[in-house]
Amino acid sequence: MLDTFHPFPNLPTELRLYIWSLSLLNIGDRIVIATCRRHHREGRYSWYFCAKLPAQLHASREARQEALRVYTPHFRIEPTVNSAPRSYVYLAPERDIVRLNQNALLHIGEADLKILRRVILDINYNPKLLKLPWIALRKMERLEKLDLLIWQTSGHQIHHSKREIVLNIRQQFVAFLRYNPRWNMPEVRFACN
Repeated sequence: MLDTFHPFPNLPTELRLYIWSLSLLNIGDRIVIATCRRHHREGRYSWYFCAKLPAQLHASREARQEALRVYTPHFRIEPTVNSAPRSYVYLAPERDIVRLNQNALLHIGEADLKILRRVILDINYNPKLLKLPWIALRKMERLEKLDLLIWQTSGHQIHHSKREIVLNIRQQFVAFLRYNPRWNMPEVRFACN
């Protein structure tokens, strides 16, 4: 199999763009890990992302042009005098799965919340303090799948069974839906440590 097709630049533009668009179909689902950290001295927040950038975004100008039809920048923090440098991640909301924790979820802008379709949410379980981030979840208008990864922190004296944890969170969903009947309930899956 050839790694390089040397006549590629000589093909008609329409054909090259079509090939680049087809190459985007081969990219599978990505899990994009997004964390938000506060810099205590400066009082600013920065996003950190762990995701493989699609090669088409930096292969050539034409490839980038096609890739930007699918991958758009999200989670933007514009720089100011006292802020972190510009940060964002390229997402394909229809394909990408975004993994974050409750803290990061609180710092996502409303426009970015609205486009998320598949989310993995890490939750530190404390039965006395646990309250899911309902305000943010309510704004996720296109949310289709929500995976809750529930971690029991070792600092709690009482460990609950996985069944008790799931029942507790399920009761919260039922109560939330009672007061928000227009919210489209996504497919929700649970995993406990």
